[in-house]
Order: sequence, then structure tokens, then C-alpha cells
Amino acid sequence: MTIRNILVRGTFADSNRNDPSSLNVDITDGTASFMREELALFVPARFSKPVATGIGVVGILLLFGFALFVAKRGTDPRAFAVNEVEVSGTLDYTDRDVLRERVIGHTETGFYTLDLDAVRADIKRLPWVAEAYLRRIPPDRLSIEVIEHEPAAKWNDDALISKRFELFKPPQLMPDSIQRAEWLVHFSTFPQLRGADGRHESVLAAYRRYQAELSGFDTQLETLIEDERFSQTLILGNQVSVRLGSTDHDTRMARFVDVYPAMVSELKGRAVKFDMRYRNGFAVTEPGSPRALSGIEAAARSTRGVDGAQTTAPVENANPNLNTDN
Repeated sequence: MTIRNILVRGTFADSNRNDPSSLNVDITDGTASFMREELALFVPARFSKPVATGIGVVGILLLFGFALFVAKRGTDPRAFAVNEVEVSGTLDYTDRDVLRERVIGHTETGFYTLDLDAVRADIKRLPWVAEAYLRRIPPDRLSIEVIEHEPAAKWNDDALISKRFELFKPPQLMPDSIQRAEWLVHFSTFPQLRGADGRHESVLAAYRRYQAELSGFDTQLETLIEDERFSQTLILGNQVSVRLGSTDHDTRMARFVDVYPAMVSELKGRAVKFDMRYRNGFAVTEPGSPRALSGIEAAARSTRGVDGAQTTAPVENANPNLNTDN
């Protein structure tokens, strides 16, 4: 017979309470009964369900209390402060003092509660900052890598375009900046691009194409102007201007590149204007002169293809409004 439960109910005299021989044991249906006066003791093989539940609740409360303690300590900037800020990257134009103030304003919350996304967004609001990367280095260091815009060209009067086609307005070029004159000189070697709002990417891309086509000539493309009708005018470093109009920009530029080398000697350094808007030719004039330059006509007409066919020629006394596609 297997004994599943043991119920102890013993009756003891004071003189032999600890004497095992005085115990009266009755085993019935797997139960051993020990009679004891006014006393019942249970000796289970494991904790009962209420006791186990109570222990579990106490454990959960202890863990919850510990988590609250850690969370409170983690948000205490005195216990987990940001003691070191490491800034890397080349800062040629960004004001370091302004950058430092932006970061310090966030570190007061503590090391573990520091909002890295908010710090990054605040740093990127600085005009010269293109990107910022942040990471925590325990126990108390914040690492910041700053990448500045690399200017590729000036845009209108107060902005720059980066090499990644991003438009930004540095404080140095603002009209009320005391540094404006100094910085205009600093950026004087950058090409000047002009156009309508939102056109900076297209104009910079066009500038790069045209400059590549002029790479074999002893001059540079200094200015590219596009008006509200997308009509483009180029100004070269030798003050030669090229008007491409509002359509067929690449075709007209290729035509100019074809005829320009044969005409350089005849220009003799004069600031002439090429109007490439004509369907079958172009016009070359000097500022203030309504007529094509006769000395240049012969040079232009001598530009022929391999088969002897004339490729293009200047148009004399032509009215651009009647003979061009704009």
C-alpha cells in the first residue's frame, strides 16, 4: 500500500512528547494518522499553491522595485552624467562655439536618457553641417562625427550649392553679416550660378556638362544664368558670353564648341557675345554693336566638315525674335 499523504495528529503527554515510541500510528487507505491533542501539522512534499503564489508576488514586487530604482538612477544626471564630448571631422566653416552650445544644452539630461536623435537634428540645423553621427561610449563619453557641406558653386546672392547638390545658406553670406565682404572674396573662385527657386540641381548639372565640354579650351566657365523661362547664358573667364536660349541647350552648346576654336585668334581678347539660338547658325557681336563682326565671319565660314560642307555660319543683321527658337 502506497502512502500518498501524511496527516500528523499526535497526542503527547508532557513527559514523553519527544518519545517516538509514544506515538500511536494508524494507517488506513494510504493515510498514517498520529493523534495529538489540539494540534494538527501538515508536512507537504512541496509548497502549497497559496504559498507559491505569495512568493511569486513578492518576487515580482522586488523586481519591479529594483527596476524603478535603476530607472530613477539612470535619469539622474548627477549619477550618470556626460563628462566628455568628442567631436571629430573637419570643421572648416562651422562655428565651434555654436556647435558646443547646441550639444551642451542636451547633455544636462544625463548619459542614458540623452536623446541622440534630438541632438543630431539640432546639430544639422547649423548651416554648414551636412551630416552628423552620434554614439554613446560608456561610461560617460559622447562621440560626434560632423561632416560639412563641400561647396561647389555660388547660388544667386546668398546661398551655396554643395557637391551633393544640396542648397544651403551660410551665415557668412547673409546681407547683414559683417563677414560678408570677406567671405565673398573667399568664394570668388567658385562658379556663379543663378536661377529660380528649386532649379539649383538642374543648373549645377548643366554647368558641369558645359565645363566638361570646355575643358580643352584655355578658359573656364565662370557664370551660368538661367531665367524664369529656362533660357541659359554662359559667361566664360575671357568675358565671352554664349546665349543658348531656352531649348536644345546641349545641341547649341555642341555647336559653339565646334566653331569656337577656329575663331579664338580673331576675337583678340574682345568680350564678344555668341548667340546660338538660330536654327542654322549663330551671331557674334560686341556689346553695343547691332551687327555681326565682319572680321569673324570669314573664320566662321571656313569651319567645314570633312566632306567640305559648311557646318555653321554667323547670321548678319538677323533679328533673334524672328529667326530663333528662343
